[in-house]
This record gives sequence, structure tokens and C-alpha cells, in this order.
Amino acid sequence: MFIRIFKNVRYIVLAFRCNRILTAGIILLRVSSAILPPLQTLAIAGLLDALPSVIATKNVTDAFMRLAVIFAVFLANYLIQVISRLVILRFNMSLENKLKPELVGKINRLAYKHIEFNETYDLLERVGEDLPAAVQNGFMNLLDIAEIIISITGLFVIIGSSSILSALACLLLVVPVVIIARKSGTEAYEVSAQIIPFARKAKYYKYMLSSRETALERTLFGFSTKIGKYWNTETDQKIKLDYKADKKIFIRSKSISIVFVLLLIVMTLLLLLLVKSGSMTTGICISLIISLSVLIHTFSWQLSRMLSQYTKNELFVEDLARVECLTEVPESDLNPDVRINDMPFKSLVFDHVSFIYPQSEREVLHDFSLQIYPGKQYAFVGRNGCGKSTVVKLLTGLYQEYSGSIILNGRDINLYSSAERKAYFAVLYQEYAKYQLTLKEQLRLGNPDLTDIQIDGLLEQMGIAEKARSLPRGTDTPLGKLETDSVDLSGGQWQLVALARSFGRKANLFIFDEPAAALDVFAENQLYETIRRYGTSGRMTTLYVTHRLAAARLADEIIVMDKGRVVEQGTHDALLAKRAYYAEMFATQAKWYREHKGEPE
Repeated sequence: MFIRIFKNVRYIVLAFRCNRILTAGIILLRVSSAILPPLQTLAIAGLLDALPSVIATKNVTDAFMRLAVIFAVFLANYLIQVISRLVILRFNMSLENKLKPELVGKINRLAYKHIEFNETYDLLERVGEDLPAAVQNGFMNLLDIAEIIISITGLFVIIGSSSILSALACLLLVVPVVIIARKSGTEAYEVSAQIIPFARKAKYYKYMLSSRETALERTLFGFSTKIGKYWNTETDQKIKLDYKADKKIFIRSKSISIVFVLLLIVMTLLLLLLVKSGSMTTGICISLIISLSVLIHTFSWQLSRMLSQYTKNELFVEDLARVECLTEVPESDLNPDVRINDMPFKSLVFDHVSFIYPQSEREVLHDFSLQIYPGKQYAFVGRNGCGKSTVVKLLTGLYQEYSGSIILNGRDINLYSSAERKAYFAVLYQEYAKYQLTLKEQLRLGNPDLTDIQIDGLLEQMGIAEKARSLPRGTDTPLGKLETDSVDLSGGQWQLVALARSFGRKANLFIFDEPAAALDVFAENQLYETIRRYGTSGRMTTLYVTHRLAAARLADEIIVMDKGRVVEQGTHDALLAKRAYYAEMFATQAKWYREHKGEPE
């Protein structure tokens, strides 16, 4: 129980970690602000108690002195508020500068197995939407509650100086309010967690209905009505959950307001009884009633919200702890360690490798064995789900929990750091990114040392140098549709830019996972011819995954996979001569193209 109550202390720890001086300054200012209401109460009480004597003796000096004390308290409160705003602005900047890079680094280092699950996306969305603001709100929420506790304690000390039992009775009356408010906070956060999956899907459907990227198909296929229904369904679910939570919170907050009114009435009666018994002066009684009225009026609006937010912050801390517990790949957020490229590629061996994806029971790779040697081009082919892309994921370190071993140049591949793997392998996936940057910046992503001459050479070898020269500002022309003078490229041209970016890596082993899946047959053949020409000229070792066997026949060796293992291996002609698995696949695909495409294999 106590662990849960003090869980939000984590916000103070995070605040001190970001900036110790500003955090200590804010705490000092808030404590000073909390002490002022009891001091103000005593100052006003002193003035009220002194007024009869002032009126009787007509000596106003004492009254002016007490007024000066009240004025000093008001001035101190004003100065504290002004200074607090300035300090909090600097504090927020410290949180932004510290926490955002840390969160981005954490996400970049996450083990790939977490990326493929919706639960992880929902968790990261809850925590990462605005982590600095969440920490700032959690920290300030603690200080708000602490300020209330200090202010109430000060007033109850004043009451207790006249009657300890009366002070304890007033204190006990606050307990039901705290319980109701905490329950409201728990429900509010739990509902927000339920809303996130619906909100995420609604956001995606909205993207489909309004984004530039989907405009062409939206117009051609007229799917706006159907997707609009999906969007309405997800949005309705979100609104219903919001309404359900807000309704409960509204009822509870009004209940708290009624309890506070009753609380003020009971406290006033207790104070009047103390005055009647002579235990308290009239001035202190009136001053306390005024202070409690202001405090309770404020609390009736704020205390429920603050305690609800406190509970929500507790649950946020739990989510933050879950994010911190997600496993990471060490050094995976570091730049490629290009020193590894001084080690020439000699061999790559898959030795009886078997692999099952997390939260699955099916073996995607089963006793997979293969040897790769330098200077050759290898094509991986096979039916969907046979494990081709999984081989690439294991090789590049996206998954490391497998049986068997993968040996690179005589050394277990898991002994190489993530930064070394990133430098040694250059990878181009099917879903490559179209960065809204200049052509030159596109090629220097991951290749910051590329000179202008090297960039021109890459474009020439990829066959897009002429296109680059035709751009308004050459390689300094922004690509895409983000800027007013941007130039968009065709699908094949974007693919060649991505390919040039990969070849610019100066890696020892190049991997292409369905790099031309979105291209037509002729554009794909051109792409693979470019890969072969570039690879042959530099005696590079290339692995590529493809489902089109016409492209695979350009490789020096074809790896045929089925049910997670190698079933055939050899050149295109040799595999056709065997009249086995590959020959059957090739004949089936060639027949389909002749009948449906009219395009030769």
C-alpha cells in the first residue's frame, strides 16, 4: 500500500535528474507559497483582534503595522508566483532537452521483437505522446498536493492551538473526499488506456481519408465512404468510453462539492464553539472561517482534479516502468562502426539454425544450413512464409533468440556489436523510406562522408544521373511533396535512389529484401541488372530475396527454400535441369505471366 502511495515520488527523481538546481528552486518556492495562507490567517486575525483596542484608544499605529504585515504577505505571494513562472519555463526546457532524447534513444534501442506487437505500440503511445509534459504535470501535481497539505496543516495547527480534538475532527472529515477523488483518477486512466487502440485506428483511417499519399487511390477507387464508416465506428467507441468516464467523474466531483459544503458548515460550528468556550479569539475564528471558505471553495474545484490526476500519474509511472523494462539491443542507436569494413568478407555460414517468432509456436526456420562466399550474388526464392525474409532479420540482428549458429568470417555473428553489423551490412527492404529531403541529403543519410564526386558516380552507376541533372537545382533539389519547389519521382526512380543510398554505404555485404516488389517486370529486371552490374564491377557479395524467378536467374546462385529450410541450391540452368521444386515454380510462374500479362519471362 505504502509503495503505491509513494510511487509518484518517481516524478521528483526524474525532475532532479534533469536539473537539480531548478527542481530545488521550484520546491522551495512552492513550500514558501504554502506557508503564506496560515501566516495570512494569523495576520488578519491579529488585525481583527486589535481593532477594538484601536477604536477605543484611537491609536492607529498598531493597526497600520498589522496592515503592513498583511500587505507584505500579499506582496510575497505575488513575487513567488512571478518567479515561479520564470523558473518553471526554464525547468520545462530542461525536461525537453533531457527526456525526449532519452526516450528516442530507448525506442531506437528496443529489441525488434517488441516493435511487431500492438501492445507495445499502445504502451509507447501512452508514454511517448509527450513525456516531458507528463513528467512536468506529475511533478507539479505532487507539489500542488503538498502545498494543499502544508496549507491545511498550518490552519489545523492554528485550530489545534485552541483545541487538538477539534483539529483532528476537521482533519478526519477530509478522508472521504480523498478516497472518492482517487477512485475517479483510477477510472479515468483505465478508460484512457482502453481508448488508445480505438484512437490509433481512428487516426489511421483519418490519414486514409485526408492524406496526400492516398489521394490517388481514394479518387480512383472511391473508398472514402467505406473508410469513413470505419472511422466513425472507431471514433464512436472512443466517444462512448470518454462519456462513460466523464459521467462518473462528474457525479463524483459534484458529490465532493456537497461534502465540502457540509465540511465547511461543521468546521464553522466547531470554531464557534471554541470561541464560546473562550479557547479561541474572535479574530482568529473569523480569519479561519474566511481562510477555510476560500480554501474549501478552491478545493471543491481543484482537489478532486488533483487527486484524480495523482492516481492517473501513478498509472503513468507504471507504464513508464514497463517501457524501461523492454529489452534493448546494446549500441543499436549508435552510428555504424565503419572500422569493421577493414575486415574483408570471407564467409557466412548458417549452421542448423531454427527460429520461432515470439508469441508463436510455428518454426519459421527449421534446421536451416547454408554457406555464403565472397564475390557472388545469391537469390533467395520460395513460397510466401518459407522463411526468406526471416533469414535477413536474423542476419541483421533484428532477432537473436534462435538455435544453431550464424558464423561470419569464422566468428559467431552475435559477438559483433550492433554498430559493427550496421557498417558491415547494407540493407534495402521492400518498404523503403521516401525521405522528403534533397537528393544529396537522401544519399548522405547513413553515408555522411560521401563527397559530391562520389554522389555523382553513384547516380551514374544507378542510371539516374540524367534525371538528377534535369532537376531544377540538381542534387540540391528537394524530393517529394513537402516543399513548394519539391520534385516527386516515379516509383522506379525512388527505388534507384534507395539503392544508391545502400551502395553508398561501402559495406562488405549487401542485402536486398524484395526491393522491387512494387515495380513492374521490366522495371524490376532493370533494377536487378543494376544490382548485378554494380556488384560485379566491385566484386561485391549480394543477397537478395525475390518472389519473381525471372530476377532470380540473374544471380550466380539461387537458394530455394521451403518450410524454413534449403531444399535446392544452384544456378538457374542447373536447377531447371533437375526438374524439381524450382523448375516447377518457374514453369508455373512463366505460364501465369504468359496467360495474364502477355510479358515474357
